[in-house]
Amino acid sequence: ALPGVGSKKLADFGEEFLGEVKTWLASNPKQTFAGEKITPATKTKMKSENGVPGTALESLELFKNGLDLDGIATKRNLTRGTIGSHIAKAIEAGMITIPRETFLSPEDDARIQKTADQHGLESIGKLHNTLNKEISYEKLNFFRAFANQGKQTT
Repeated sequence: ALPGVGSKKLADFGEEFLGEVKTWLASNPKQTFAGEKITPATKTKMKSENGVPGTALESLELFKNGLDLDGIATKRNLTRGTIGSHIAKAIEAGMITIPRETFLSPEDDARIQKTADQHGLESIGKLHNTLNKEISYEKLNFFRAFANQGKQTT
């Protein structure tokens, strides 16, 4: 029930993390905080729309309201990469129309296009490696989102 800890992180790190907590509790005195009642935060999650998950829609709303990727990441306590993927999903779904230059310089755009023409867009990792790791995954994801903008995906 921790924010940012999904099933993958729980499977990968849960046992080790809980072991560390148990070890700490075994060798440290119990602490109490008088007058503080901990209640879980209740937040209404947005439903997905056009194949874009609710969490991405929340980021999209903040982006439409003028926050940049770093600002959204800070506000939502997520990484910039996660926010970038949210906005890329919205672009691909046709939910937002913005100029490519917002995220891609003309030089990077042309360089990625040339490589994508040769290798396709299915594997961002392959593009990243073919481009000598000089263009970030974030930019490659935006490139793919613009290339697939409005296309139906399954």
